[in-house]
Amino acid sequence: MVTNESEAPSLEEGQALVRKTMIYLILWVLIIVLAGVVLYFVGDPLMDLVV
Repeated sequence: MVTNESEAPSLEEGQALVRKTMIYLILWVLIIVLAGVVLYFVGDPLMDLVV
């Protein structure tokens, strides 16, 4: 029991880190895609207004 309790936290921490990194990567991809879509649709009218 003692060995299992001492070993488990490291594995759980590793999995938590992997999940956090995956979530952050997915969020960054979504933000970049949304920014690209918004710039694609809103960019032309804005450029027309600026010019």
